[in-house]
Amino acid sequence: MAKNLDYIEKRVLELESEVTEIHLRGTDLVPASKADYLRLDEIRKEFEDITDGENTLIGNNAGQFEPAYTIEPKEGEQFLNYWSDELTGAPTSKAGDKQVLPCFARNNHARKKFHVNKYKMSAVYTNSGTSHTNYPVGLYNMSPAHSSGGFSVSYDGVVTKMDQVNSSTFPTYMPSSMQDWCGKKHLITWDEYAYLCLLAKKYAFEPLGDTNQCADTKGVMGEPADYRQFENDIYKVRMARNGSGPNYWRHNGKYTGIASLVGGCRTMLSGLKVKSGIIQIIDFTTTDGVLSAADLKDSGTLWKAISAPDGSLIDPSTVDGSTVKAYCLDFPTTPTANNSTVTMISDEILIRDGGFYGQVQAKNVAIKEGLASHYLIELAGYMPFKNGGLAGYQYLRNAENSSFVALVGGGWSSGGIAGLRSVYGTSGFGNAGSNVGALLASD
Repeated sequence: MAKNLDYIEKRVLELESEVTEIHLRGTDLVPASKADYLRLDEIRKEFEDITDGENTLIGNNAGQFEPAYTIEPKEGEQFLNYWSDELTGAPTSKAGDKQVLPCFARNNHARKKFHVNKYKMSAVYTNSGTSHTNYPVGLYNMSPAHSSGGFSVSYDGVVTKMDQVNSSTFPTYMPSSMQDWCGKKHLITWDEYAYLCLLAKKYAFEPLGDTNQCADTKGVMGEPADYRQFENDIYKVRMARNGSGPNYWRHNGKYTGIASLVGGCRTMLSGLKVKSGIIQIIDFTTTDGVLSAADLKDSGTLWKAISAPDGSLIDPSTVDGSTVKAYCLDFPTTPTANNSTVTMISDEILIRDGGFYGQVQAKNVAIKEGLASHYLIELAGYMPFKNGGLAGYQYLRNAENSSFVALVGGGWSSGGIAGLRSVYGTSGFGNAGSNVGALLASD
């Protein structure tokens, strides 16, 4: 018998609303009783059943549970050669020797699936909306966490907070049987986000979002979040609540999908930065996505540059631009104002940004004449996919001795230039702007 999809959508949102209510009843969004946990377990089972396993509830080590989307590739989609039409230089498979996409390898072992929170981190507002506290749990119909409050929603702030959450202990009244549904959480990694972008290309669907004061480019509004900004003698709405808005704001166009990848708060990507103009990544395939804050910060020792000749990962300190070259950002002419000059991908830096950002549509990013693209910089979002780009804008800098964290998706002030492949280089690892948010993932 065919499923009644209208009923299922309504029921999913009812269950997610109940999950939010259970957490709000507790202290610091930790469920308050054993009975609440038993009810969450019932919700998880129904959740998985009615969504055919697309959605589940995943707990963290502090005992908080959140709706998550299960990323499980269809046959072949985990292999690089499957995406040869999208990615440059993807290895050709040989019998018994298929290289997996980076997101499907951890600690030198393949992983079959991973989970991404459906909703970004949440904030609870008090004092008539004049102050808020951020929480490392993504719940439906909550306001997105941003700026400071409880902890800083910056790269450094979130990875440090995840260290604290991952080292937490479960509440004593939480049933031991529910520990099986808990695990360590992490800021979504650059390669996990890249897979969502590949799926958007494959299925020719790109989500919209609240990129114009709680509305999308069609003028469709979401439910206003509690965050307001006082301008010109009136309060202006800046963001929509988690999960509000039409289904085409979700990554797959369905109620089961990951919400607000475009608009609202920009998404920080773990393990991706530009330092002194050189694109650098952390290779999570040989490590764990749940690295410590010390490993993930700008001072960590796991950062690698991408060799321009062959795509191998090399020590950034060895890159000199002449004998040792790596993929980096350059400008064709010296920028004299923000947005005036596009960035380009190069293997050397001839012109620094001079304090200004360059801007170009992601699908039109230029690459130095004679330089081949590479699948790693395409996955990272600095070059478009081989057969065409997704919507978005590059908005980047290459200042000497400065590090820029990668934010993607476009924020509430991005209007028509936002998209999955929007890449914005924020000014530092500790920057906590009002349109910077965080999305979590787990195994």
